Amino acid sequence: MTTLHALTWRLRAQPLPVCGVLLRGDSSRTFSARVADRNDVASSLRLAVGDGYLVAVGDASDLPWVDGAVWLGRDGPILCPTTLQPDMPSALVAGALMRNGHRGLVVATPAIAFVSDLPAGPPSTAQLVQLAQGGAGL
Repeated sequence: MTTLHALTWRLRAQPLPVCGVLLRGDSSRTFSARVADRNDVASSLRLAVGDGYLVAVGDASDLPWVDGAVWLGRDGPILCPTTLQPDMPSALVAGALMRNGHRGLVVATPAIAFVSDLPAGPPSTAQLVQLAQGGAGL
């Protein structure tokens, strides 16, 4: 996880459509538990799990509401908060985060920024239950 100190954010004139959500702590466990109970939703999502965070990518209608969630939208090559816009082009933000040719999911928010692999397939119910119990780095 990285903090982009030189990056400032401003409100967007028009919010981005939701295509993902960033969750940390209790919100990630609550989200995982809700998704584990719904196989129809779980099968449409892709999850990236890191040190203290969970990112779920999918259709907005398949992302259950959870307190503390940061709703993400696509701004070129990055996912960022739907209502905020970085003060530099998203391609530059992505380039600053993708070192050594790493490609993957690029997430940038005012609090954290990171690049993560995004699995090709959906999470299993067992993986979701483990996440709901606070496992796998959460």
